[in-house]
Amino acid sequence: MAQSTGQSVHRTRFLLDASGRAAVVGRTLGVAAQVVDTLFAYAQWYDSTIEDRDCHTRIESGPAGWWYSNRLPGAAARRLLVFHTDSDLPTARTAARKAGFDALLGASTHLGPLLQSKGYLPDDMPIRGASAGSQRLQDFGGADWLAVGDAAQAYDPLSSQGIWKALDSGSEAGHLVHYQLQADAPVGQDQSYIRQYMAHQDRRWQQYVAQRNFYYRQQSRWCDDVFWRRRMAA
Repeated sequence: MAQSTGQSVHRTRFLLDASGRAAVVGRTLGVAAQVVDTLFAYAQWYDSTIEDRDCHTRIESGPAGWWYSNRLPGAAARRLLVFHTDSDLPTARTAARKAGFDALLGASTHLGPLLQSKGYLPDDMPIRGASAGSQRLQDFGGADWLAVGDAAQAYDPLSSQGIWKALDSGSEAGHLVHYQLQADAPVGQDQSYIRQYMAHQDRRWQQYVAQRNFYYRQQSRWCDDVFWRRRMAA
């Protein structure tokens, strides 16, 4: 370790970027990230003393975004509620506060009454937030490195493909890195397996974007509201 900088220097034959949406390796190497939207997720846990056997995933759209809810498996009645909207909209500031989150929930058609009927109350923790938009690296890899999972491309939660995509890209990258190392080519040479991975990931991205746009366009009630108008024009 260099005493002056506090940094460690390591050498490796191949590098995988599995740093999530931050895409640390790719961005450090100068690869730009394409950000499709500013979707942000605001989450709150709810607890109840009343038994809740509803195991369905609930999704409800609203004028400024959409809701997600699911019950946590287990003996106690505990449910996660997440509101998705664009981070630059006034609704985002509302959803970030408990009072505002509750007000938005109270205006919902289905989820508000569901939680009320089961006696759910929010826990004492503050609202948690995280980026949930669609983004990808301009290039999914390069000379002896590949990006996997959210570092390569991050999906809107509406797609329900996040975990599958991470496992699939990680598995594919692992196999191709093995083949690349077996070839024992000098660094930066014989990058055929890297190009194969990048081409496959690019096809996956195109398929995802088409599917994302298809699902968002199914909602036609709030076409004049900014959140939905942006997605209609995608």
